[in-house]
Amino acid sequence: QTGVKLKLIHALEHGKFVVINSKMNDSDVFEGLCSVRDSAEEIAKKLEELMRTDFTPEFKAQRDAKFRAIFDNQKNAQKIIDVIFG
Repeated sequence: QTGVKLKLIHALEHGKFVVINSKMNDSDVFEGLCSVRDSAEEIAKKLEELMRTDFTPEFKAQRDAKFRAIFDNQKNAQKIIDVIFG
């Protein structure tokens, strides 16, 4: 499952809209970054909606800010250093 989540992180960094199911969002870390839908009908409906939605620079900037708050390499490396060296 780690490989799949790495692909999801890549899609968030380089892609447009992202739709996932709740199994991918098991820790709620992707809430606000992706659309979470579970049934095939819900996913299809959301995809149809997103195909008619412009992916604006403002939306991208908001998502990037949320993404960086969670997946900032420097900040997360510092957390690991703090845990190891206390």
